Amino acid sequence: QKINDICKYFKLPTDACLTAHLIFSTIHISKPLLDDRHDLKHVMLSCVYLASKVDDGHTNLQDFCQKIPGTEKRVVEELEFVLLDWLDFDILFDSPLLPLIAFIIDIYSDGSERVSVYTTAVQTIIAMYMTDIPLLHNPTIIALSALKSTADKRKCILFDTYLTNLQARDPTLNINV
Repeated sequence: QKINDICKYFKLPTDACLTAHLIFSTIHISKPLLDDRHDLKHVMLSCVYLASKVDDGHTNLQDFCQKIPGTEKRVVEELEFVLLDWLDFDILFDSPLLPLIAFIIDIYSDGSERVSVYTTAVQTIIAMYMTDIPLLHNPTIIALSALKSTADKRKCILFDTYLTNLQARDPTLNINV
């Protein structure tokens, strides 16, 4: 939740928030932070800072660190490179937001519900990114899952109809509504 709070505080784009969660969970799973060389707070802050740079929401490191009490600029700066090394400098992450937009445009052709559906689905995606879901499923599946959840909350059958029609067009798809 802290990653969400920090991203909101710095008004970072949603993609940066998702990337920060993905970096943090990838690091946390692949490089368990069992030693005391890097405290978890600074690792998390470094994930957010790195994500802001990856997703063009870059903020000045000095400003970033000054606005968060007890944050050492030198540590965040050093951890940025440690994170990059731990990620093998692979910082290209696919986002579920573009597939989400494409599905919404395709499903909600009249346009009247698009913004509210998008807003609700994005909140679901952010919640998913706070778990290990993005490490297990591709972004398109995550976008579809968020739309399914949103459709269920809104008691809207458009999504189920869309999936049924999609299955009819391509029987090789294994979609269970």
